[in-house]
Amino acid sequence: MPHSSRVALCLAACVCIPFVSFAAEDGPNFEKIAPGQTFVLAAPIGTSADVLGMGFDESLSDTDSDGKTHRVFATKVKRVPENQYFSQFEQLDNEFKIKAHARVLATSMNVGFSGEKRYMALRVYHLQEVATLDPGKQLDTAPIVAQKVFYGWALNVIIEGDASTFTAEAATELMSAGADVDTTVKRYQLKKYVHLQGLEAKNKTHIPIVVDASRLNEEFQVSEKPSPIFIEYKVMKEIFSPKLAWQRGGFTPGRYRLTNIGFKVATTKANGKPWDAFGNPPDPFVTVVLDGEQIDTCFARDQHEGSCPSQKVVTLTESSSLQVVAIDKDVSENDAIGTGSVDNIIAAGRPYSELELNTQGQLQRATVTFVPVASPPPAVAAPAVP
Repeated sequence: MPHSSRVALCLAACVCIPFVSFAAEDGPNFEKIAPGQTFVLAAPIGTSADVLGMGFDESLSDTDSDGKTHRVFATKVKRVPENQYFSQFEQLDNEFKIKAHARVLATSMNVGFSGEKRYMALRVYHLQEVATLDPGKQLDTAPIVAQKVFYGWALNVIIEGDASTFTAEAATELMSAGADVDTTVKRYQLKKYVHLQGLEAKNKTHIPIVVDASRLNEEFQVSEKPSPIFIEYKVMKEIFSPKLAWQRGGFTPGRYRLTNIGFKVATTKANGKPWDAFGNPPDPFVTVVLDGEQIDTCFARDQHEGSCPSQKVVTLTESSSLQVVAIDKDVSENDAIGTGSVDNIIAAGRPYSELELNTQGQLQRATVTFVPVASPPPAVAAPAVP
């Protein structure tokens, strides 16, 4: 049975890419893929049980330099009916996984692989039959051998994002999003690429990511005949692969959108008196200042705690600082509430999450939230008029 932590290997028919060296945050770091480990990849169209017993070398090709096929074991098949539903995520965190998924990225989903990106794979599938190899006598040697073919239907999704913003935290949030995967993909400004096996979307213009079995019949037409959906391979010889670093979720200098301003005010003034003559809560007016320049304000009536949405686009530098000033805005006279500040935004927080400021006075809590904004395209000069 496939497992969410297992990875897939590329068939000879795939679009293979050369290994590229990536530097992890703490220097070069290699992962050992030990003998006995199994890997799962979406089955190409036309897959049959003949693939069982087929071997592959380090180049992930099933033919050698002389054009001969690597046959590790004779094709002896044992078929077992199944009736199981799975939803599994996989983080593509080393070069071997990326190359293994190149077939899905480059052909089935028309995705161009980039070392500047980070990827996750999601498989949602119904398993109806498993064809397992009965090894018998070994005919040849190879690092990898196909040992199972899975039949049923599957929704395969590749999720792509920039290395600086598709962080380890974002990946963790995706894995725990449940039925809300589409919302999480949109919130982190990620891209998704969908490949269907044994399924046909009812709405061709928008294919949803469905992890709940009860919704599948609403969104998809399911084939009556099980299709080959995955091939499982087994590692026969030790393989080493450089890891890809998934950044922790810090800021990097660039353009961001301020999306939210939050505040919490003490229940009374510093002298213990109520904010309003009639005992009502204050009317907080919060001014946000970035690098000495006012960028936005937040106003709320009769609230000790609240927030305001924002759409202000700003540029954060290596040394950007932020301050807020809160007052109780009255018709006759404003009362000071307090201030908040953060000396270095880049070092203090991360995108998409509340950045909490150090507060003083009766301002008990102040937060801001920034999300990355794509850089605008370079300006193109107008053609000269003859």
